[in-house]
Amino acid sequence: MDELKPGDKVKIDVKAFDWKKKTLTKKFLDFVYSNADTIFTLKEYNTRRILWEFEEDDTWLFWADDLIKVG
Repeated sequence: MDELKPGDKVKIDVKAFDWKKKTLTKKFLDFVYSNADTIFTLKEYNTRRILWEFEEDDTWLFWADDLIKVG
């Protein structure tokens, strides 16, 4: 996977959460599944670029491995 950088457009890799459903909150999973086709703009959370938040909604943090770069 290409290294992600601030401003990249991404989608949530919904399949990445299938095996962890039992450990995540309903509110988080509702966000993930209701935004399966939404394209977000990355906002850097830390300088190591493994955790990200979205410009459009910074409520949640996502691991880089749980995101799909688009475009």
